[in-house]
Amino acid sequence: MTVKQLIAQLQDLPEDMLVIMSSDPEGNSYAPLEDLGQGFYAPTCEWSGDYYDGEEDDPPANVQSVVALWPLG
Repeated sequence: MTVKQLIAQLQDLPEDMLVIMSSDPEGNSYAPLEDLGQGFYAPTCEWSGDYYDGEEDDPPANVQSVVALWPLG
C-alpha cells in the first residue's frame, strides 16, 4: 500500500479514531500504533523483507523508500 492509498482509506474517518496494528497477517494479536518512521525496505520474498533505517553501513542494493508503522510495545 502506498501513502496515497492509505490517505484515501483514512480521510473520511474521525481524526481521533485509534489506529491499531495486527502483529501478523492471521490477526493473532493487536496493538495501538505508536509511531511511524521513514526508512528503506528490502524484500526477501513476496510477503516479507528487512527494514533499514538508513544508518546501516551496507544495506542491500534492492532497497526502496518506505514509511514504517510501529506498534505500541
